[in-house]
Amino acid sequence: MENDLISNEGSWILNFTRNLNEQEMLEVENLLQVIGDPSRLSNEDSRPWRYGEGFSVANAYVALETGSLLSFPANQLWNSNVPLKVSFLVWTLCFSGAPTFDYLHNAGLIQDPKCVLCDECLETNEHFFLHCNLVFKIWSYFLKRFEINWVLSRNVKTNLWEWGDKCQRRSRNKKKKIWSILPFSIWWCIWTERNARVHNNLLKDLDQLITDVKCLMFNWGLKSQLFP
Repeated sequence: MENDLISNEGSWILNFTRNLNEQEMLEVENLLQVIGDPSRLSNEDSRPWRYGEGFSVANAYVALETGSLLSFPANQLWNSNVPLKVSFLVWTLCFSGAPTFDYLHNAGLIQDPKCVLCDECLETNEHFFLHCNLVFKIWSYFLKRFEINWVLSRNVKTNLWEWGDKCQRRSRNKKKKIWSILPFSIWWCIWTERNARVHNNLLKDLDQLITDVKCLMFNWGLKSQLFP
């Protein structure tokens, strides 16, 4: 093997520009133990991927499976009937990454971390998007229309996965698609409402927010030909 770092005898050639101190000598010794004998190296330098013949997004998500349940709801998140910016918001929510008041309060940017919608509880990602009294009323309204009894999960990621699992059991194709985009529409509308209240001092009541969710789903459906 022709290599500037390997001698003809098959040993490592390590030429340092200065003498190493005792600590550095120990680090080099540990390094040699990790990389091993150079005779075992091949001319091909490749990175193995044990979840398929080659790396792909598909088999990367397969690698996230745990006990036949996906740790990350990728199929539900990247919905072709939902605008990409909305999917990115929900992706952020899956990691509790939205800048809700709890984060801003911990950073010293605000004094009152109460939820801007209910003004009762600490505004966290989980509270604001799932368990706030006003938001829960919106969820309940649509669940009643679907004639489904549903318990919202502890966080967005789990709720999205369970929502997609429920979607697969629905028989009518159009109803399945409407069901699949409903949480995205709710989350986008309440996030928009929150920002309007915080930055512009504008607010809508429950009926107006429900109407916004319906209109948003209808617009998405027209663009994706869900409603021909």
